[in-house]
Amino acid sequence: MKGRTTDAQNILEKIAQVNQSKIPPGMLVCDSTVLLEEKSVPAESIPLLSSTWKKDLNFRSAFSPFVKLFSSKLIRITILVWELSFGHMFSYYGIILLTSELSSGQSKCGSTILQSENLQDNRLYVNVFITNLAELPSLLLSAITVDRIGRKLSIAFMFVLACIFLLPLVYHQSATLTTALLFGARMFSKGTHTVASIYASEIYPTAVRASGAGAASAAGRVGGMICPLVAVGLVTGCHLTEAIILFEVVMAISAMHGQNPVYTIDEALASVGFGKFQALLLAYAGLGWFAEAMEIMILSFVGPTVKSEWNLSPGQESLLTTAVFSGMLVEAYS
Repeated sequence: MKGRTTDAQNILEKIAQVNQSKIPPGMLVCDSTVLLEEKSVPAESIPLLSSTWKKDLNFRSAFSPFVKLFSSKLIRITILVWELSFGHMFSYYGIILLTSELSSGQSKCGSTILQSENLQDNRLYVNVFITNLAELPSLLLSAITVDRIGRKLSIAFMFVLACIFLLPLVYHQSATLTTALLFGARMFSKGTHTVASIYASEIYPTAVRASGAGAASAAGRVGGMICPLVAVGLVTGCHLTEAIILFEVVMAISAMHGQNPVYTIDEALASVGFGKFQALLLAYAGLGWFAEAMEIMILSFVGPTVKSEWNLSPGQESLLTTAVFSGMLVEAYS
């Protein structure tokens, strides 16, 4: 983005060396000039400005990458990425909350759909623990599918499988089958969550990549704010069928993103592939995601407990989780 192509090429060569692969032959060029028609201006040609003009320039330059997301060449990509980010966050965190709602003995309803099988309170903790184990195979699945069939097909493939596992929960299932279905849905929804995070950052040119990824993250947080109203509010209010169908619709729409116009990807990153370097990077970054995931796991236990202690309605209980994602939305914008 700053025109330091030599440094960037050296870094790519080191990544390729660790992965025992090769970068494309030829000279590395900045992709911002290809899609955004930008020109690199040498630092020596920039005139000296007063402090007032410098502040104005810094203010405009701070919002310039975000404004470019809505240019004629990027607006379709931006809408696509926002819809995808909303969908994968909505489904992923919604399935986490569904686990506690469908496993808790407190989730009783007059309808036969949500009749509990007199599950003990500790069943909730067991089910949450079992479904949490789905995070491990999902990471391996994501790495394999991305390497074999690419990012777009991987996202569509895992969204479809998540829909298949979630659909039987429209009807009342046994406790064991419910846990198994939630495990599968959690595994594939986590896969879409992982691949979509890569997709959102690579789909944009380098010059607007940080702004594009940040805006996509904000769209995802909005999905996280809304999902408690569905996963907790509707389910507790005896509308499990409507909740599952809504999750299915959102995931189905997100799965169709692969049919949209093609996009450019850094050929060098595609050539070096997924190897030891990315595995180490995933391990380091995963520690941060691991800590953040604990916050969502705690909500699975806090919600039913606080509801009983404070005599909350289903809507009030769901707003507790929505408030958490509201804070995440502010964090994403900051």
